Amino acid sequence: MALPLDGITVLSYPISTGAALLVFLVTILNNPTATHRLVPAWIMATALAVPLWLAVSAWQNEQWTFSRLGTAAAWAGLIFVVGTGRAHAPSLARGALTGLIVAVVTFYAGLSPNTYDWRLTGWISDPNGVAMTVLALGVPSTVWATRRPWVQLVLMVFLSGMVLATLSRTGIFALFLAFAWVLVLRKQNLIGAVLAAWLAAYVFENAPDRIKYWGPFDDRGGSDALRERVLAAEKELVATHRWMGHGPGTATVEVADGVRLFFHSSYLSARVEGGWILLGLILVVVVAAFLLLARTAQSAGTGWLQASIVGLLVTATNIGEALLTPSAALCVGLAISWCATRAPRSGA
Repeated sequence: MALPLDGITVLSYPISTGAALLVFLVTILNNPTATHRLVPAWIMATALAVPLWLAVSAWQNEQWTFSRLGTAAAWAGLIFVVGTGRAHAPSLARGALTGLIVAVVTFYAGLSPNTYDWRLTGWISDPNGVAMTVLALGVPSTVWATRRPWVQLVLMVFLSGMVLATLSRTGIFALFLAFAWVLVLRKQNLIGAVLAAWLAAYVFENAPDRIKYWGPFDDRGGSDALRERVLAAEKELVATHRWMGHGPGTATVEVADGVRLFFHSSYLSARVEGGWILLGLILVVVVAAFLLLARTAQSAGTGWLQASIVGLLVTATNIGEALLTPSAALCVGLAISWCATRAPRSGA
């Protein structure tokens, strides 16, 4: 239930990360099921290499931010126990969805923080973070939580409403791209579908101002200008220590005297903390899960799991903490576990 609640902290540590670590510790000694033993070991080894490499970067830079090392360890651990079948995927999925429902109810009841007026935030995150959590955690959890089509439909409508309620332009675009993947793109040639999704994302990122600031988004000029300043500072910082990075906890930039802000891109956050090597390790795991799904018997569930990864990768462009969150870990773990329990695609 706590996995989506990044906004609640205990001693400055998100309870979502604590919950991921707890799931790992409770289930690590369980035996994997027979089918899960067939999960490629190199994927799990790559996931476990992520916190190890971040520790190497910390040692090299003398930058021991243990909370970030714990976050990376929780990410790898959750992928491992879910992907190998040690953790019960349906139970985790139902708990995650319960957490999302509780977060929405408490937000509109006025019981949780409201930091963006009436845009959905609360105990989950800021609007972009909420959209990422819904797409990366909520969508695959719906696939695993129940097999009843009408329940899945109700949950998908609910999750879509959550994304729309954030008024996050990136989140809403990622939602529509996820639907496009399930309804159209997944039925096409894989390379062509990926290129079409990438092209759509490129057009979105470079849309003219009259589209960016249309209707309810007409007041985003100031925040976009700040984001551009932050992005320029991010690129300047990642240009140094390209391969090793600056160590965990360094994904912040100074935009004014004494004012530091977190990165606005999860890709650049990974690069500044652990260099190209850390980002490469993370993307290898995420993309491997996506490709495993492409080799699995095609169904609506498989398509939605692929769409959740697409949503994660898209929203990660405009949020500093996405790729190494418990939501991302559950997204990848559920995808790998799905592939282990389904027949391979015909001709794969």
